[in-house]
Amino acid sequence: MKNSRSWLCLIGAALLPLSAHSATVDVDIKLASADTLEVSFALPEHCTALAFLKDGRDGQQIRAAWQKQNDCAVADGDLLKSAGACTARFRVPATMQKISGYPGSFPAPGGMYVHSSNYALADSCGPVRYRYLAPDIVMNSAAR
Repeated sequence: MKNSRSWLCLIGAALLPLSAHSATVDVDIKLASADTLEVSFALPEHCTALAFLKDGRDGQQIRAAWQKQNDCAVADGDLLKSAGACTARFRVPATMQKISGYPGSFPAPGGMYVHSSNYALADSCGPVRYRYLAPDIVMNSAAR
């Protein structure tokens, strides 16, 4: 019986680091004004660098217009770099500039048209959850 308890403790200890690294990354995309978004990335403690899915020159050019709102993280090249365990906030101005075949976010009557792929992150720090915050939201032509 003592042997099985020892194995159970060892297995539990081995799985502990895995569970510690399975925290969620939360991305909130909020309509801050008629021509500005506030995008926040809530990062778990172990997450110090996270890749943007839209990478390369086009992705970097899109992120160049983002305005940092705190010292939690920086969009550096194709990575969101952070000390971890904080929420990075950026103000993203609307633009009609076409970078990757379409404008990333531009004013529309009563709101803003947003290509959410500009804010998509890899899941290397854990599952990524997205929340959209605005009075009315239309996704894939369906009101929410």
